[in-house]
Amino acid sequence: MLVSPFLESAQRAPEMPCLWAQVSGAWHGFSRGEVADASLRLAAWLVEQGVQSGDRVLLLMENRPEWAVVAIAVARMGAVLVPAYVTHQDDEIRYLLDRTEPKVCIASESLHTRLLDALAGRKMRCILVNEQDASLFSQIVIATLDPSYPEPSPDQLYTLIATSGTNGVPKIAMLSHRNLESNVQSVCQVLDEAGLLMPQRFLSFLPLAHAYEHMAGLQLPLAIGGEVYACARLDRLSPDMQVLMPTLRTAVLRV
Repeated sequence: MLVSPFLESAQRAPEMPCLWAQVSGAWHGFSRGEVADASLRLAAWLVEQGVQSGDRVLLLMENRPEWAVVAIAVARMGAVLVPAYVTHQDDEIRYLLDRTEPKVCIASESLHTRLLDALAGRKMRCILVNEQDASLFSQIVIATLDPSYPEPSPDQLYTLIATSGTNGVPKIAMLSHRNLESNVQSVCQVLDEAGLLMPQRFLSFLPLAHAYEHMAGLQLPLAIGGEVYACARLDRLSPDMQVLMPTLRTAVLRV
């Protein structure tokens, strides 16, 4: 299972720092234990809502710790993550809804009105995330997922990721747990050969809805015990980089 290394490390060292976000202008961190607890509570809530292995969960949210919590929860219970870009227009969100037919939608408060417009006429549960909440999914007060709950197989579908759509409407790429896990393991091998396979500090600014950032900017840090700082806005990238001094960075040509 894709998130097994993270969940195992959270059990061994729950106090290790993991995810960071800016709350009221100050950086606020969550430990591996807090992230794992929130993820397993969310997974249990999804099961309670009738979400089963293979069902879709649509996510519309900026890069922030809750994004990672949703990804971990969905992976653990065997559902399928459908991440939408924050830049998606209403018709593109409706297209994703039509093509993937999610059972539950999860969105940040700042984006939920767009999601509600797209959900008009659809019967679907929707959970909102308060961007100023100092805890992770505090609205979910439920026991964590039963450890005996079946884990997904490596070849089970994990995510449906929309391509850029530059040649028409977005294509929906199907990625299994093994698809992302094999990439993470390959990067770990390269880091090991370079003497860099150790907990690193990342600054996440590329969209997590993209397969590249999802793998290299989220799943990789989770697997190697790293920390991820969520850059809320691109105009904050330069000052955040100077203050946080990330030790390992993902990038694209423009950056």
